[in-house]
Amino acid sequence: MRKPLLTIAVALVSFVMCDGSVLAQTAIPSEEQLVSRLTKGPQRERNATVAYLERLPPGQVSPTLLRALCDELDRLNSERGRRRALSLRGAKLDDFEADYYLALVRVVAKLGDPAAIPSLVGSVDSGMTAIYALVRFEPSQLVPLLVTVAGAGDIGANGPSAGEVTGALRTLALIMGSEQRTRLSTQLDARVRAVAWMRLTGVQTVHAPQGATDADVAGIVMEACGLAAATRDPDLVHRVERLADNRAEVAALGASQERAIDLAQMGCRSAVARIR
Repeated sequence: MRKPLLTIAVALVSFVMCDGSVLAQTAIPSEEQLVSRLTKGPQRERNATVAYLERLPPGQVSPTLLRALCDELDRLNSERGRRRALSLRGAKLDDFEADYYLALVRVVAKLGDPAAIPSLVGSVDSGMTAIYALVRFEPSQLVPLLVTVAGAGDIGANGPSAGEVTGALRTLALIMGSEQRTRLSTQLDARVRAVAWMRLTGVQTVHAPQGATDADVAGIVMEACGLAAATRDPDLVHRVERLADNRAEVAALGASQERAIDLAQMGCRSAVARIR
């Protein structure tokens, strides 16, 4: 009988030790600890902190913690811009923490707090998570920032990336095609339409964008056509129809390769179909 008793005793000791370890690992961290780990900790702690926060209901994230999350997202958005500038100069870069960055975007997007708008606008090229989060905010708080990005004259090292421009154009199109548009002032509505016109009349090529490829130009034209279609503005509609039928005018926007022109016109024709 001694062996079974000994086995049970060892199992109980092991359980208590393991259970204590689990409890230690699952102890609820304080707000101060979370902020410290997020802003000062090594990357593994940052990863774990964001993963923990992703599981929390939005109502349990305090304003202080939200500010720390936005600051961290701002830091990574700036880092992405710095890396883009270095890459354009031919520098070799180490790997970017893409999974961590996207997890951070998801956490900030889930919170639905207007204080996060600038940080999410800085992440507008990261995918639809940021875009869908943005279109839920009050347009008057959001549209001026999007217009600035979508209408940037310099694309590349000294301005937003082509991805940020296309992301901003897509977000504006979603706003203009929804009931959100009814809450826009006349002035803001006009600014959005002006950005669409700018992008469809060759202005983006005037500033010789740095690092903007033919594919980038095609993407910008496609999203600008989508925005134009959403506005239902007669002049913009006519412009989209012309681009859909005229390859030379698409090429004048900066797309010189045949494949890029094909892609841009595909976007134009899709927009025309939505208008009709």
